Amino acid sequence: MQTKKIRWTKKYHEDLGTKDKDGFYDYAYRYFIYEFFLPNNDVVKFRQYTDTLDECSMFVALDELIQKSDSVSKDKINFISTIINFMQTDLGINKFSFLNGTYKPIDLNKFSNRQIDFSFEQVT
Repeated sequence: MQTKKIRWTKKYHEDLGTKDKDGFYDYAYRYFIYEFFLPNNDVVKFRQYTDTLDECSMFVALDELIQKSDSVSKDKINFISTIINFMQTDLGINKFSFLNGTYKPIDLNKFSNRQIDFSFEQVT
């Protein structure tokens, strides 16, 4: 069986509000965006705030993904499971949520199978 490759990037971003006369911002969001480029050309994104490095939020309606599993490819479920396992094992992230209007925790028990037929390659 040929190993499927998932390429990924990690980029730093800042979303800063207005700076006051003392040099403070009215808001400041500093975070990393992870993009995972899947073999089927889909892209899965996660955001990780710099003040909570053990947490990530996935930009996908995961509840819809699970509820509509008949219409979602098994590959996509395997890819997401593999990405979450990679982020836990290799990046030390242990809390996951998905952004669907609010942040909802991901039940990691549904994504606990480590896929051995995938490899990861970081691109810069």
